[in-house]
Amino acid sequence: MELYRIGLKVFDAQGTKLVDMKVASGDFCAYMFTGPNGRRLCTETVTHIKVRPLEAPQAEPQIAMRNCFSGLRYLMMPVIYEGDMLGRIIFGPFMPEDVGGLGMDLKALEGEFDLVKAKDLIDRIRTAPESTVRRCWSTSPRSSTCWCFNSHKAMISSQLHIEA
Repeated sequence: MELYRIGLKVFDAQGTKLVDMKVASGDFCAYMFTGPNGRRLCTETVTHIKVRPLEAPQAEPQIAMRNCFSGLRYLMMPVIYEGDMLGRIIFGPFMPEDVGGLGMDLKALEGEFDLVKAKDLIDRIRTAPESTVRRCWSTSPRSSTCWCFNSHKAMISSQLHIEA
């Protein structure tokens, strides 16, 4: 994740966070959480990316997108193993190249936030075309299947050893 400078989160099917690799967005997100409207909008975004129903399992999982009020973007992809949705992987936040600055909803909160400070903090977050981010993560469905298979195999092997 450090290579691409885009964060990664993994949630199980119930919305419990299993992995949280923050990259460059921590200061900005913390600042957005200081105002009451920012806190409310951040909470709505986080709730959405944690529990929003994703597409039904298919042969190749589909990537869903969520824009944050700040102008940042998240990509969400289900973790599917043998047809069951076990959770989701969240990529982001990143600044989509087509936005390139503070989002309109954030600009509307000018009295709540110092927009110069917000711009300085958001500029530290990776700017990239969404198509590039999607390509970077195109191997994730295969990787997550591999992780699930190996974990399941280790669990079964462990149970067999205990039973023996």
